[in-house]
Amino acid sequence: MQVQLSPPRQLEVLFSFAEQVIHQSQLEDLLWHVAEEVVAQLGFIDCVIYVYDAEREILVQTAAIGDKTDGRRQIINTLEIPLDQGVTGECARTRKPICLPDAAAHPAYVPDNIQPGSEVCVPILAGDRLFGVIDCEHPEKAGACQTAHLRRRF
Repeated sequence: MQVQLSPPRQLEVLFSFAEQVIHQSQLEDLLWHVAEEVVAQLGFIDCVIYVYDAEREILVQTAAIGDKTDGRRQIINTLEIPLDQGVTGECARTRKPICLPDAAAHPAYVPDNIQPGSEVCVPILAGDRLFGVIDCEHPEKAGACQTAHLRRRF
């Protein structure tokens, strides 16, 4: 079940993230930090951060928590997703977050390591420029997908 953090705890997690960002010298280290420290503390149990490769017009799994990682900052069975495929591709293409209480019911769902349950997918943007996507799944239906995740702007 999704962990609900109080607003003060949410701010504490984000302030800690902001402090740590200045110490990251490599993009990959920053992405792993976001997955391991920020996303995990917000209560998600499975999350993959995709980086957008504009030359090839694909999303590449780059950092994760849960079943996609071996615990040594290595992605297991790395997926590359074109923008015309899957929920993650749809999120990147439309540049809009997607919240699915039952991911398996979505016609674009691409199965990965866990059984489909719920999914929340959020684009990483700077203005109109796409940098990637944060994709969180939960084995329980509606476990990861709560509309409160889509309403927050930090």
